[in-house]
Amino acid sequence: MESFGITLGFHGCDRKVGEQILSGHQKHLKVSTNPYDWLGSGAYFWENDADRARKWAHMVKKNPQHFRQKIEEPFVLGAIMDLGLCLDLTHASCLDEIRLAHQSMANLFHQTGIAMPVNQPGFTGDLDLVKRHLDCATVNFVHQLREDSSKAA
Repeated sequence: MESFGITLGFHGCDRKVGEQILSGHQKHLKVSTNPYDWLGSGAYFWENDADRARKWAHMVKKNPQHFRQKIEEPFVLGAIMDLGLCLDLTHASCLDEIRLAHQSMANLFHQTGIAMPVNQPGFTGDLDLVKRHLDCATVNFVHQLREDSSKAA
């Protein structure tokens, strides 16, 4: 695994949440654990792109019917993040890791006779298939493999 260093991250959220984090009244962002989260469970940040985080927050506000979290007043929370052993999907080694994990996961599903998760549309006209059940399961599987590997070491 490679260590990818430090980056700036921006999280689109409701102003109340952002201010609670900044004031120290709330220590952590709520981790999303939806089975369809594109990149697995976690708190999502846009790398080096505060404007993209702001647009996300505005989109959630305008389309509350599609999201569990509600945003009354869009806000952007910035963070300096040490990525550690990041699963950076712009690096070939990480893409290989995803591919191998997907193959292992598919084998497990096949052996147990359980159907693999499938990416699905979240609403009528959704061409992006925003309910990313397969993507989420695969990324979470990668992280489980990493955790299991570190325990065995």
